[in-house]
Amino acid sequence: MTWILQKIQAPGLPGNLLSWVFGALFPLAFAPFDITPIAWLSVIGFAISIDKLDPKQAAIRAWFYGFGFFLVGVSWVYVSMHDYGYTPAWLAVPMTVAYTGALGLLFMLQGYLYRRFNLNKIVLIGLPALWIIFEWTRTWLLTGFPWLFFGNSQIDTALGGYLPVVGVFGTGFVAVFCCAFWVLVLQKSNFDSPSSINKPLALAALITSITVFSIGLVLKNHSWISIDFEQPINVSLIQGNISQDRKWLPEELPLTKALYKSKTIEEWNNKDWHADLVVWPEAAIPQFRHEALGYIDEMNELALKNNSSLVSGILAINFDAQTTETNTGASIYQFHNSIFATGQGSGTYYKQKLVPFGEFMPLEDLIRGLIPFFDLPMSSLSPGPEKQLPLQIKDTSISTFICYEIVYPEFVRRYAQDTDIMLTISNDAWFGTSHGPHQHFQMARARALENGKFLIRGTNTGLTAIVDPYGKVIAQSPQVEIATLRGTVYKTKGVTPFSTLGTQPLIDLCFVLIIFAWAYARFRNTNAK
Repeated sequence: MTWILQKIQAPGLPGNLLSWVFGALFPLAFAPFDITPIAWLSVIGFAISIDKLDPKQAAIRAWFYGFGFFLVGVSWVYVSMHDYGYTPAWLAVPMTVAYTGALGLLFMLQGYLYRRFNLNKIVLIGLPALWIIFEWTRTWLLTGFPWLFFGNSQIDTALGGYLPVVGVFGTGFVAVFCCAFWVLVLQKSNFDSPSSINKPLALAALITSITVFSIGLVLKNHSWISIDFEQPINVSLIQGNISQDRKWLPEELPLTKALYKSKTIEEWNNKDWHADLVVWPEAAIPQFRHEALGYIDEMNELALKNNSSLVSGILAINFDAQTTETNTGASIYQFHNSIFATGQGSGTYYKQKLVPFGEFMPLEDLIRGLIPFFDLPMSSLSPGPEKQLPLQIKDTSISTFICYEIVYPEFVRRYAQDTDIMLTISNDAWFGTSHGPHQHFQMARARALENGKFLIRGTNTGLTAIVDPYGKVIAQSPQVEIATLRGTVYKTKGVTPFSTLGTQPLIDLCFVLIIFAWAYARFRNTNAK
């Protein structure tokens, strides 16, 4: 044990490589692996590995941790670049490494600040507060990449009970607090002596961890909302399984439209099942909306005839938002990723949280044309306006989220707050059968639990599913198959504490705790002199 700690805590390459391993372990706590305790081990390893380093050494060590963290956690970007972005392997591999290495810079800053302000001197509040501040930073920095948050990985454990109370960040905070207690045990133990571990502290850490889990279990068995079973809504989700490399080919258009139409008519003709709502996935119709009006009108008439509603993703041009290009004087319209309701439903939603490099190009003038991945179809979209009305399905209001919008905790809370049901559509074909779609679905489940509402999730290739207000999967389709998923959702009554309070109180508290920890460390250093 002494030898391991010495290697982990000493500056230099061996310790850096061990830190990389700790970072690489963290994503294994998430779906589809679900080895949830490994996240605890990873965070403890991270904190103890930089505990005795100076700020610059800690920054380097923390970058190695972050590099391993993201290289394993979001390695599915390689699939997007190589399999569907037409980037050769010899280039896609270094691009994936460069991308994940750049993401690791956030951990570099986190490690630097942790040691620069001596937050390890009061690790019980310094570690969890700073960890959550940096998770929160990933929701807005450079439009945000809110992936691999500690709290999301705990949805199926006792700690999942904290999600509807304090959200993903609060859940992460209590988990990292427990980790910090075990870091304190390691800090205060002398492994060169026969007594080895600090037994009183170890007992306190064990009691604290058990208490945190016990409270989580009590919260998990408590329902903050109630389900209105008097107003069932039968939903049919059509999973078209359209191959990403053929989706936008002109010859595929009539086949795609015929597939979705026939599968939907099957649902409306089913004598044993009345579909109140049929859901198609993101960009299910591979046309701009104004080009598909005849097809949409036909589906609208069929929906009305069958006393049903249809919701689908489609690309749209906002002809009312016209600008003029400075150089050429040409008219430029805004292109949107959107979702609309027809039949007995109404409304349109334009996606706000766009995917960098997938739906818009940062530094577009510099990187367009460099490689095929930067010239993918539909990679010049505009975000929709901030204030948009929910879709209406008869007397039911539905908050809608397209693709990875569902992973933004505060964004989802804000739009779901005054609606009856949540709905998200996606096209995870970009990630193939990698762990990316499983991570995405796990985060969507966490949003349902946080907000205490049923969640309908329609996708092109899976994982299409219906999730109840407690984050449990009611029904789920297999991946990479043409499938129709049926299930019933309901309105809910009441609100969760997280839905009312949101994220900001915890973030404010974390900043206060960091200032307190820094001031305490300075006070101790001054008195020591």
